[in-house]
Amino acid sequence: MNESIVVNNISKTYRLFDKPSDRIRQAFFGKWKEYGRRKEALSDVSFSVKKGETVGIIGVNGAGKSTILKIITGVVTPDRGEVTVNGRISALLELGTGFQPEFTGMENIYNYAAMAGVAREEIEAKIPEILEFAEIGDFIYQPVKVYSSGMFVRLAFALAIHIDPEILIVDEALSVGDMGFTLKCFRKFEEFQAAGKTILFVSHDMNAVRRYCDRVILLADGRVVGDGPAREMIAQYKRSLTTQSALVLNPNAKKTQTGEVDITTYSILDADGIVTQVIESGRPYTIRMKVTGLSPEDTENVAFGYSMATLKGLVVTGTVKRPENAGMKQDLTGAEWIVEFTQTMHLVPMEYLLTLFVKQKEQQTVTWEHVTNLTVISDRQSAGYYDMEAEVAYGMVSAR
Repeated sequence: MNESIVVNNISKTYRLFDKPSDRIRQAFFGKWKEYGRRKEALSDVSFSVKKGETVGIIGVNGAGKSTILKIITGVVTPDRGEVTVNGRISALLELGTGFQPEFTGMENIYNYAAMAGVAREEIEAKIPEILEFAEIGDFIYQPVKVYSSGMFVRLAFALAIHIDPEILIVDEALSVGDMGFTLKCFRKFEEFQAAGKTILFVSHDMNAVRRYCDRVILLADGRVVGDGPAREMIAQYKRSLTTQSALVLNPNAKKTQTGEVDITTYSILDADGIVTQVIESGRPYTIRMKVTGLSPEDTENVAFGYSMATLKGLVVTGTVKRPENAGMKQDLTGAEWIVEFTQTMHLVPMEYLLTLFVKQKEQQTVTWEHVTNLTVISDRQSAGYYDMEAEVAYGMVSAR
């Protein structure tokens, strides 16, 4: 058979709950009443990946990218459809997938290998190579729950590539590594490609997708909307970003409020004033929120702000501004304030969680935590969380 992966009419629907008690009610009383709401993550998704192909999967947050990878690797069961995988598969999904937090790094190596069907003798022979590639030193004997995200991905990637997989699946995890390690990982990609192995790659780094992928699948709203050469699919993806008309509230968003001040609506706008959840690195964008419960005399006692965090909750940037030095407009009625933060996007390609807040001296505050996801895309290759946008000059010195 010439196909490594065949995905045939896969569909998956999740049930989302507003509070933990609804999940319990659904378990006991779901036969008579439905609690929560249904979210269709995938709908009749079909595609195949040939042996030796490197295929990218791209799309905005919520398009279904991670869900399809989890179904292919067996982490999630589809509601309908089937997946056929031919060959040993190794996957680097969300940080934490497949690892036991209480186990040491060494214990997780053995545990991961056993789940992948690798004999103990085989993995023991490869441990020196794994440790050399991961470069985490004596932390290999510490529980992985104390690892930084960078250490975690080092060990996870080193393990994934050293169990001799025929199929490698990577879901955005390389974006948390440092530049040196990221480059080392991409060199491994090239080695795998030269060896005729299959790679399935999800990333918001369009430069990496264009460079390494023979073919790209574009997902939108849980459906395949494009499948073709990398450049064509990336161009189609970018064109689709301008069609968004509303933001999607994160199902895990949480609002805490003390006093009458409230944040009633929010939006993210690109340089052309179009509402979007996807911003291109190096381009200006605006975060806007509508605040109620303030009077004109409150302007000396109030501050507005936002922060952005990784999907794991690590805050990577943010700002706090008072009315006199924030872009702010007051509604004519005096009952509503429109607060705008306009800046240039310098974060590296990744998905982030946006938090909005208003603070007053009297401790009357409102915080809308993780209100929505923001996806950053770029053609540049970078690491860490901040793109310095350095300009590089090249020159040749003549030999004398």
